[in-house]
Amino acid sequence: QVLACREALQTAYANGDKKQICFAMSDLGFAFFRVRKYKDGLEMLDEAIELANELDDRHVLARSLGVKVTAYQDADRLPDAFKIAQEILALAEQHDDPAIKCDALASQAQIMMASGDMDTANKLIEEARSAADASDDKRRLMNVMGAMGHIALAGASSDKALRHFEKALKLAR
Repeated sequence: QVLACREALQTAYANGDKKQICFAMSDLGFAFFRVRKYKDGLEMLDEAIELANELDDRHVLARSLGVKVTAYQDADRLPDAFKIAQEILALAEQHDDPAIKCDALASQAQIMMASGDMDTANKLIEEARSAADASDDKRRLMNVMGAMGHIALAGASSDKALRHFEKALKLAR
């Protein structure tokens, strides 16, 4: 996967599309994390975030930060993942963007679930649901419903989880 991501980055550089370069850098950084080359991964992820800041496009920045959150989660660095998700949340609040806010809160909820803090996970996922409703984005609401189902399962509430998964499936259809 690292090789394919390197090729994608080279292609993005050849095309000169800074947004695609940023996405390719993020993908390469994540690929490095997957093969436990954390130093290389962090360097690439941070370079992508720096480029996203230069582009002055909050959606590109949120995506780049989101990839870093996922990389940290996969590496079981939950406090670092939560901190980066907090940066995304601040970005969302700065721009009054409920879609980005939804994604940040859902990430934080999943991080708290993974760390075993189910009360905070439930609180955050409810906030994410409110933000998804405010964004009027059915895909985001579907994702939040799925996350609510996973959190309910982790809390040993299978009936509640099933209801959330059914709502997610209905939205997916």
